[in-house]
Amino acid sequence: MSRRFRLSARLAVVMTLVPVLVLGALVAGCARRGGKPIRIAVAAPLTGSMAVVGQQFVDGAKLAIDEVNAQGGINGRKVELVTQDDRNDPKEAASIAQKLSLDKDLYGVLGGYSSSASFASIPIYEKARIVEITPSASHPKLPEVSKYMFRMWTGIDVYAPQLADFAVTKRGLKKLAVIYVNNDFGKANRDYFVQKAKSLGATIVGEETFLDGDKDFKTQLTKIKAARPDALVIISYYVEGALIAQQARTAGLTVQIVSTGTFMEPEFLKLAGAAAEGIFFNTEFHPDDPRPTVQDFIKKFKGAFPGKDPAPYHATSYDATAMLLQVLKQVNLDRSKVAEALANIQFSGAEGPISWRAGKGIVKQNIFVEIRNGKFVLVTQ
Repeated sequence: MSRRFRLSARLAVVMTLVPVLVLGALVAGCARRGGKPIRIAVAAPLTGSMAVVGQQFVDGAKLAIDEVNAQGGINGRKVELVTQDDRNDPKEAASIAQKLSLDKDLYGVLGGYSSSASFASIPIYEKARIVEITPSASHPKLPEVSKYMFRMWTGIDVYAPQLADFAVTKRGLKKLAVIYVNNDFGKANRDYFVQKAKSLGATIVGEETFLDGDKDFKTQLTKIKAARPDALVIISYYVEGALIAQQARTAGLTVQIVSTGTFMEPEFLKLAGAAAEGIFFNTEFHPDDPRPTVQDFIKKFKGAFPGKDPAPYHATSYDATAMLLQVLKQVNLDRSKVAEALANIQFSGAEGPISWRAGKGIVKQNIFVEIRNGKFVLVTQ
């Protein structure tokens, strides 16, 4: 073989390898600069009567993610939002958790909406070592079940007694009738509210229950009316709550109605109509709150979602996502360290300063709201 031929053959090999080497370098460079997106999931009701709540989760998470992505992401990687519709059904919540737990690029889940859906998914996310942060569920035992479960809403063991104290001490209501949804949320609220109300000298003159999704409450309300209370305490989600308020007024129950923060939804006002007037409850976010952190969030939210008014779960979802993203930067995307770092975070967001109690129960400020002239009016902080 001639020397010229050998040189030509070598040159051909080199020329063949150059594109491969260049491509490999480009791929490696891209991997160093970015790579796969970091995924955060929302698992919540996105269809059906509670879809408005799930959309609040999505909006709040998206706002926080867009802010981080605008700053270059985390370690050069963009953050991606994944959404899953669990229909607020515990079985579907567990099924979705099984699916999401297989994603190695998933760093956290916002969900579920209810305590029952959250309880169903906890063991699955724990096994996969993925943190789950619920923007809305409030059962006091949720954070005790797993170190990977975090609860953004104040626990029922805190806000139900606060509501009872406000009703009995501040509003002078002494004869109370309670109607509550027969699930984890309803039963825990009933227990803590009744216990505190009795300790303050109130009398519980009637107690009735119903199933989530019920539409006819005439039987329960007839019994309650016969007990002659001076207040009706409704512990439910906003759809059933609107029906109960309407049917109570139709039945001639003109007494004060007390409820939980689940009623602070524009849809509740539409569904309940005139029956909503005068209802009061405690919650954690109101757009008239003058604190700078709250007003800064409202400004950002309205800029991102023109025509929408921020609701409490917009704020809790935003804060939950922002905290999670802050922690991911802090631990350099080490998924094994996320839960511990999150439990020790100090954070100030849409709802003001936030920290965790022992067992990861949230610590933040509660406010009271009353419905007046078809609007949610801030009455006290």
